[in-house]
Amino acid sequence: MPPAFCAHSVSCTKEDTMNTLIVDDRQPVVNEVRRILYAIDPEGTHTGVVYAHEALQYAAGHPVDVAFLDIVMPGMNGLELAQGIKKLKGRTNIVFVTGHSEYALEAHMLYASGFLMKPVSKEDVQECLDHLRYPLEGGRGRVRIQCFGKFEAFYGGVPLPFQRKKTKELLACLVDCRGAMCSNAQIISCLWEDDRTNHLSYLKNLRADLLATLREADCCDIIVRQRGMIGIVPERIDCDYYDWIAGKPSAVNVYHGEYMGQYSWAEFTNGFIESAFRRT
Repeated sequence: MPPAFCAHSVSCTKEDTMNTLIVDDRQPVVNEVRRILYAIDPEGTHTGVVYAHEALQYAAGHPVDVAFLDIVMPGMNGLELAQGIKKLKGRTNIVFVTGHSEYALEAHMLYASGFLMKPVSKEDVQECLDHLRYPLEGGRGRVRIQCFGKFEAFYGGVPLPFQRKKTKELLACLVDCRGAMCSNAQIISCLWEDDRTNHLSYLKNLRADLLATLREADCCDIIVRQRGMIGIVPERIDCDYYDWIAGKPSAVNVYHGEYMGQYSWAEFTNGFIESAFRRT
């Protein structure tokens, strides 16, 4: 495809910030917990909602390092909400904030990172953040994409474990488009080139595998979707190709004449890179 130019102890710095979600059916409680979190982590993103279904919608599309959940709420209670969030993002730290101590055992069985009794204090929250089940370890990791040589995608230094081999190629196609939204027809043309078979159903399975793998790693925010279209968010990944385009010296020396070498459709972009080198 053508290269598109489109659009622990938690003591937080700008690079070491949290994404938290606060859920309580009483707005004053939400406001107070948010106030405490901004006092601890002023550069973080601390989102509060009063309905469980809003919390699930938010978690489906945003990173959540720690979720502070009330337990007794109308409709879906906090224990059920915690299970829903865990299905979306398995490594989210769940902290229950409640006035009902009798739920402590059930909270423990859900592998919660903390159980705070209302009213909470800044000291209570800080103590909880210092002993998270899934420590932040300097902030959330980023997906690292290797385009020069063979295409690879890593998270936390480990290759992303896609269930289907073709899923990695789908991600490579999106990376190659550099933020441009890709239609189903464009992706099918890229992945199967001259094959005229109807691959739409298989493409849907690849998209589902891609999103499920990224969701499990808590990094599904690198993908943006619209009806029938999907794209990568360049600002949310580390990529040698993008660094080369940005003129970073470290990326120039990484290219040795091969770009996404396992994919024949990547030859167009490889030619673009080679011609740029010849002009320098």
